[in-house]
Amino acid sequence: MAELFVKHTLNPRKVAKFNLNLKNYVLKGEEEKGYQWVLEIGTTTLSSSGTKIKPYYIHNVSEEDIEKEIEKAVSEMCTLMDWSSFDEDKYSPIFKSFHPEDKTVKPKTVVEFNIIEESPSSGIDLSNMSVVLNNGDVDFDITSELLISGDPYDYTLKWYPPNFNE
Repeated sequence: MAELFVKHTLNPRKVAKFNLNLKNYVLKGEEEKGYQWVLEIGTTTLSSSGTKIKPYYIHNVSEEDIEKEIEKAVSEMCTLMDWSSFDEDKYSPIFKSFHPEDKTVKPKTVVEFNIIEESPSSGIDLSNMSVVLNNGDVDFDITSELLISGDPYDYTLKWYPPNFNE
């Protein structure tokens, strides 16, 4: 059995403990197919209404998808919990890096920047973000052309010029 502890970034004083148990079974009459793995995830933390949260059972879990399945189940269970009282998210996200740094840039240059937000925070909301590139004369909205990677606390955004590969 393994234990996993989760805390909300806006309430670092509250921690939810999860127990993870991975068991293998041989289904009756199917010995030639081998073992079936079942992952059980449970918590003693109560729901926001004060009731017990039912454990999750994930059948036929494999090594390739176990991490994704744990994240999905724990996330769903966390939405049922009361995480209040929240700290105020006082600070805006920070530009950690930006490339290129020069004002004079060659036409086929990849633009890349990194945005972070430190705790306590609710994370970076990119839904209303707009990125405008200016060539000295004209503004170009490149928001829909960005490649975004990372997570809500640390995003990297890249833009490739239209004729980058030519």
